[in-house]
Amino acid sequence: MAHIAHHKENLSTLVYFLETMTPNTDLRYQKLTKREYEILHLIGVGKQNTDIAKQLNLSTSTVETHRKNIRKKLQISGNSKLLQYAILNNLHQDIRITLNGDIL
Repeated sequence: MAHIAHHKENLSTLVYFLETMTPNTDLRYQKLTKREYEILHLIGVGKQNTDIAKQLNLSTSTVETHRKNIRKKLQISGNSKLLQYAILNNLHQDIRITLNGDIL
């Protein structure tokens, strides 16, 4: 039993990965606004709040609010899960990925 507790975070990540990789692609990100999607993309490429704020000419607190709203819409808890979600859904790829038919 102690071994399971020791690897709880790894198991949590594996379960999240398996849930995300179901045959029906998770399209919850389509609920996001263009700005939220843009921020999620930047999270996916490893940008921190301060970097995102500078790049998008926003305050750090605005970026933090966007992250909070993104987590709520995607039903994700924790910033590390946001990064995992972005990577697993290929949102770390070219920003010109379409969102609701629009090229970003």
